[in-house]
Amino acid sequence: MTPENVRDWAEQNSLVAEILDATWTTPPGEVVEAVGQVWVTFIVNGAVEELLRWLGWTARDTWDPAERARALDLLKTATPRLPWRQTIETIPVILGLGGPSERDYFDQLANDASLHEKTRAEAESKRWLIDTQGLPAAGGLYG
Repeated sequence: MTPENVRDWAEQNSLVAEILDATWTTPPGEVVEAVGQVWVTFIVNGAVEELLRWLGWTARDTWDPAERARALDLLKTATPRLPWRQTIETIPVILGLGGPSERDYFDQLANDASLHEKTRAEAESKRWLIDTQGLPAAGGLYG
């Protein structure tokens, strides 16, 4: 992903100029930067989602308890600092890796007024599942 590649792509795709109602033959720097940022964001978010899916299944089913605990600690540390769209992806993985023993963690998230309301709601939903559904022990559930 380079500005030159983005510029080349925008020049070769007349649809870009049409969508932006532009008359340029070479896209201006701000268009190149904006398109590049959208691409990077899309790629990073997609990679994060795939990584979390992989963690949710692979770590849960094949990692030894120490490896699983390390991944769980990393996710729990990162989650409060992430944008809400990513926290609603990490919270189910935390439940899947940690099981009902993560109830207090979800309680902390659900009651943290500094977090986005959707993050708090996701944590509340997992806390509710633990309280009402009699979830299996750690490693027996994803999401």
